[in-house]
Amino acid sequence: MYLKRTYNKKTGRTHLSMVQSYRDKEKGYSRIKVMESFGYLDELQKQYDDPVSHFTKVIEKRNFEAKQIATDYNITVKKGQELEVGVTKRKNYGYIIIMQLFYELGIDRFLQNRRQRNTKIVCNTSAIMKMLVISRILTPGSKKRAFEEKGRYFDFEKEDMFDLVDVYRSLSHFATLEKDIQLLIHERISKNYGRKLDLIYYDVTNYYYEIDMEDDLRKKGISKEHRPNPIVQLGLAMDAEGLPISYEVFPGNESEKLHLRPAIFELRNSYADSRVIAVADSAQNTGNNIYYLDSGKQGYVFSQSIRSSSEEFKKYVVNEGGYEWTGTEYKRKSRVFRREIQVDFERKDDTIYKKKVLVDQR
Repeated sequence: MYLKRTYNKKTGRTHLSMVQSYRDKEKGYSRIKVMESFGYLDELQKQYDDPVSHFTKVIEKRNFEAKQIATDYNITVKKGQELEVGVTKRKNYGYIIIMQLFYELGIDRFLQNRRQRNTKIVCNTSAIMKMLVISRILTPGSKKRAFEEKGRYFDFEKEDMFDLVDVYRSLSHFATLEKDIQLLIHERISKNYGRKLDLIYYDVTNYYYEIDMEDDLRKKGISKEHRPNPIVQLGLAMDAEGLPISYEVFPGNESEKLHLRPAIFELRNSYADSRVIAVADSAQNTGNNIYYLDSGKQGYVFSQSIRSSSEEFKKYVVNEGGYEWTGTEYKRKSRVFRREIQVDFERKDDTIYKKKVLVDQR
């Protein structure tokens, strides 16, 4: 790729763009393809002292990064060579399995394309994401630690590829692409490996932060680890094989019961066009959630406490009649039973009232 300057005689203006040469096999000669348009020189001079020099360097850096992706690694070893005292030259090679999936899922190309649309981003966001993914899988730790240990992988041998400040700044950029990346990965998994969405597991957990003051996201709530610290809630949807489909993050003081319905709605709209069976623990076993799923012709498998159930249900469970044994440790029995649930409905004046509804449950 190189910088192309196009002068317009009528307007007297020069336009800058990044182009790439390729050979047109059908017509038998070379052509150029515009990879990105930077804008007119006179307008760019308001932002940069020397736009030509600036974008020339930008293109040179992107050419280098593209070359790095396709580069073969040659490892040379000399017999009898001794390492210097206190120096280790060990490199991790097994991470190439992770990188193979990274490229197959199209994350690398996606981040490069998005960065090209934003000329203010100079650092290699794709390389930063690769580093963070590798570190999170192989040696989980902080962003700072991931940066300090990036030298153990072949992909990050060039020292000036990015610095620690670039890593922190890129996080805001990644946050704006959160939903797009989730959808991209889902589409690639479905296309490359196949994915069944007739059964979807959804559950919510939370993470605590060792901070004293709350903010807009980290709020004090019911911690899974029974800690008094502010927490963040994470709702995760997975397919039948345990592969993540999508996730959402919400404040720690919000009830997880309120997030099942919007999560199922998003899954139906963006990911699954078939019937969804929500599988979750007893926290999601509410009248509102059951009514929403039942009336929407969706399915659900919710755990239910025997101790807090009706006397009739307790008698049914402890009655040995009807059970079928699987092996020597597991037995089950099944029935379809009409259950009464409490559901919230909204009046025209936006007030809420409760109503008893009967549903058939297995």
